[in-house]
Amino acid sequence: MLLCVTLCNYKFDFLQIFMSRYLMIFSLFVSSVAFSQESNLIVEIAEELAADDSDPEAVSLFIDRLHELSENRVRINNPDQEEISRLFFLSDFQVKAIKEYVDSSGQIVSIYELANIPGFDKETAEMIMPFIIFEKRSFLQEDFQEVAQLKRIPVKNF
Repeated sequence: MLLCVTLCNYKFDFLQIFMSRYLMIFSLFVSSVAFSQESNLIVEIAEELAADDSDPEAVSLFIDRLHELSENRVRINNPDQEEISRLFFLSDFQVKAIKEYVDSSGQIVSIYELANIPGFDKETAEMIMPFIIFEKRSFLQEDFQEVAQLKRIPVKNF
């Protein structure tokens, strides 16, 4: 009986180790595939943006800028037009349309809503997805500093 319990425990331990390693390898594979797909999308977008540019280094410059945007995404619901303008490939009309939409209608909550803003379509909305966050406007540091100034509270930067 003791031998059976020991063997059962051994099988259970082996199964746990096997499953944890399998899950770790699987998650690494999935994340590398996702990263690869995003990188391919960035290259495609960069090539499309550089198509009208005569500079031979334009593609690599656009790739660098797009990677920066994907790592530090634009808060699309930010009422600050400068934040939205970080999407350098959008026209002034599109940037203004997003700002006016957020100001008049409130938060953009999905890609489908973004696609219905004047100047956008489904393809454009899908193209900018890796570079934006549909983050609800929360109590940001600027808001905290503004409230603190009104109440005359000393504020340290976060």
